[in-house]
Amino acid sequence: MRINYCGKVNQTLLNSYVKLYGWVNKIRDHGGILFLDLRDMYGRTQLVIDSKKLDFTNFVLAKKLKSEYIIKVIGLIKLRPVKDGFTNKIDIFVIELNLLSKSIKLPFKLYAKKKIKEEIRFKFRYIDLRQKKYIKKILIRSQIIHKIRSFLDINKFIEIETPILSNITVEGARTFIIQSHKQTFALPQSPQIYKQILMCSGLDRYYQIAKCFRDEDLRSDRQPEFTQIDIETSFMNKQAIINVVEKMIKSLFKELLHFTFSSAFKIIKYTDAINKYGTDKPDLRVPIKITDIEDVIPQSLTCIFLNKLHKLTSQCNRIAAIKLKGGVCLSLKQIIKYISFVKLYGAKGLIWIKVYNINLGLNGLQSPILKHITDEVIHNLKKRLHLKNGDLVFCCADTINIVNTSLSVLITQIANDLKLYIKAWAPIWVVNFPLFKRDIVGTLTSYHHPFTAPTSTLDDIIYNPEKAFANSFDLIINGIELGGGSIRINDYKIQKIIFKLLGLTQRTLNNNFGFFLKAFKFGVPPHGGLALGLDRIVMLLTKSDNIRDVIAFPKTNKFICPLSV
Repeated sequence: MRINYCGKVNQTLLNSYVKLYGWVNKIRDHGGILFLDLRDMYGRTQLVIDSKKLDFTNFVLAKKLKSEYIIKVIGLIKLRPVKDGFTNKIDIFVIELNLLSKSIKLPFKLYAKKKIKEEIRFKFRYIDLRQKKYIKKILIRSQIIHKIRSFLDINKFIEIETPILSNITVEGARTFIIQSHKQTFALPQSPQIYKQILMCSGLDRYYQIAKCFRDEDLRSDRQPEFTQIDIETSFMNKQAIINVVEKMIKSLFKELLHFTFSSAFKIIKYTDAINKYGTDKPDLRVPIKITDIEDVIPQSLTCIFLNKLHKLTSQCNRIAAIKLKGGVCLSLKQIIKYISFVKLYGAKGLIWIKVYNINLGLNGLQSPILKHITDEVIHNLKKRLHLKNGDLVFCCADTINIVNTSLSVLITQIANDLKLYIKAWAPIWVVNFPLFKRDIVGTLTSYHHPFTAPTSTLDDIIYNPEKAFANSFDLIINGIELGGGSIRINDYKIQKIIFKLLGLTQRTLNNNFGFFLKAFKFGVPPHGGLALGLDRIVMLLTKSDNIRDVIAFPKTNKFICPLSV
């Protein structure tokens, strides 16, 4: 039976015999003595193979070893005489060696400095995962799942598996369809309907580490199949659910990163997040906010801002600015780079103003629009933006969505480039989302999903749906949406009204949601829940840039699995 692992053996086992299995990582041949690094998923250990202490047959075998051969050794643990920074300060003096498996030359070097193409890495994912950095991420993922299960079990949640093959429903993203010889099924985008039905059953604290599937475009934080931590509970209000989830996240950070959050997570309303940061996923590590400036610019000069950014005939709903402290040090080349960057997100450009000496008015500034503005405008901007010497102002004018998106991504880009983060972690809850939104063709859709309970009156929902708000909450950490939740609708009448507003016909309701709505006729307790992206949590806690690095067998950004094609 395997007892010891490389990287786990240490000075506490001095002068003991150990049996180790692993991959040959590196060999240093000094004639009569070989130094060999043996590697397994927990680390590396240096083996010493001495021709004077190993029988001839074993030593000849050791001489023929190559990188990535798999071997078994038995050896004596001794203290290393030279401090070379290697693992655990010990050597294993080998007394027995067995070759278990050979390896041909690898398609890429495991520890190459040059970046390996993702398609090659994933085609040989079993080799890619031999690298310490990826092994560590997979091990941490396993620890996270274990700790989440332990936390929820202690808090009296029950783990229940919901179906993978289910009836086709409408939840906002494209669905994977599975055709059997008798029936058409859908792969679940989430266990949403089933976990709400569990609440009808009286199983009032459910959780699941659930596999979910969405046929949508891939990004650095998305995969077509992903894992989420699914939670649903009855007789708990929004704040109670937030408290449980927040406690769970805090425990993960404390146990895995040894980091303690000193206070409760900040709560921000959706409208404040959009107005101040341009996004419903703000990164509060960055001390830059968006400020409206249209009302401090004389109407006669507003056209200057507009004309410099886009045609006067274009629709403009917002003129806003961000202030970068010490930004005068940016070169014109850097500023032009940022202007080109926001154009990728629909902006026609940016107006910039460098503040060298605010007390000199126009004479203390640098900007391509100085001849069009007055000291009064500068005075107004100074007061609104709290300008000081050394500041740089970027202004954007366009539709609300374009201004918000452009300035929010600009804030993130500047923060990355200039290392402006003022703290390591910035967790927040964004609450009170709109109940509905319009898609690109103007159709009314749910902001989250159609089962979210409204906080607005029934009249507002029916006659003014775009101004209705939801009893919802999203968890954001460092600008990454870990997941979202809400209090659910538990009233049959309201649920049918929501479906009707979303344009679902009675036939669609009967075919796709008939079993769900029927359950509402037998008494539904007040309930709510939340789903957190496990992959994103692992990505965050391992400080990974891409979700694909924390999944054992991911798809590429081209939606293929190179390993199996």
